[in-house]
Amino acid sequence: MQQGTGIVSFSSGGILISCPITISKTMARAIAKREGASMGQGQMRSAACTVSRGAESATVTPLGQHELLYEGFTGTLPEITGIFLRERRAGFLIGITLNPLLRAGCLFEGELESTMTVGFGIEIGEIHYNPRQSIPLARELAGNLVRCPANIELMGALTLGLAIPIRLV
Repeated sequence: MQQGTGIVSFSSGGILISCPITISKTMARAIAKREGASMGQGQMRSAACTVSRGAESATVTPLGQHELLYEGFTGTLPEITGIFLRERRAGFLIGITLNPLLRAGCLFEGELESTMTVGFGIEIGEIHYNPRQSIPLARELAGNLVRCPANIELMGALTLGLAIPIRLV
């Protein structure tokens, strides 16, 4: 398992939240060169991150594991320079408080795109998350008195340094 930490910002409805997030990845050592092939699992963790503005506040909590899927590569065989991947079921719970009586719990879940740099044709160097990705609302939690936004925007290039030998098959 490899892990790294970066700052991720979320934006919705004029509120911007920046949170330190730790990402862990467990990857297969051999990856099929087939779009949608499983590459392993990922997990985002963070202490709940809150931003407040007067009586208004928002809290972001990353949710559990997500699946890593192969999408393609850059370079030419046998000199691969990067691997495109998609992370399915990446989720975040955002709590919104407009005042003590108006609160909402919003579950956002979607896919994140990222690129892994590959050194020496076989070893993953870093994972860079594509900036400005929209994640849709999956559901509003029961008891909401405020409507959740239709999506949140994930901003910032989060980089995870790795040293994993892999083989594309």
